[in-house]
Amino acid sequence: MKDPFTLLLVHGDGSRVLRVCLPRWIVYGTLGSVAAVATATIGLSGGYVLLERESGQMAALRQRADDERVLDSFQTRIAAVRSEIKTWKALHTKMWKAFGLAASSDPTPRPQAPNLALRESSTSLRRASPTKGRGCGSWSA
Repeated sequence: MKDPFTLLLVHGDGSRVLRVCLPRWIVYGTLGSVAAVATATIGLSGGYVLLERESGQMAALRQRADDERVLDSFQTRIAAVRSEIKTWKALHTKMWKAFGLAASSDPTPRPQAPNLALRESSTSLRRASPTKGRGCGSWSA
């Protein structure tokens, strides 16, 4: 049989010295149990860290699912708006045909005949506009 472990306790002021002799099996059992508790603590804390990470991932996945639901609702709304735009374009085409104007690639078709009348009226308005050089409120003819 091997010699027991001897533990020597000395107080800081040096007043008293305590000597304890412990059998080896008690020392090894204590060290083994401390190691087991430390390993269990580390394992549980590692599990806790793993659970925290997974819960963070779960929150991110929930947020992503909510975002996808919002995008799906936007896509249905966009489809409804596009169909309404097509309806309006068809209605505008019918209106332009009713006025006898052909639909072109230009979004604002300009009739040819009224431009001449518009030019003549703008030049006559220009001739009858007030001028600055002839006094306050005078008109030129």
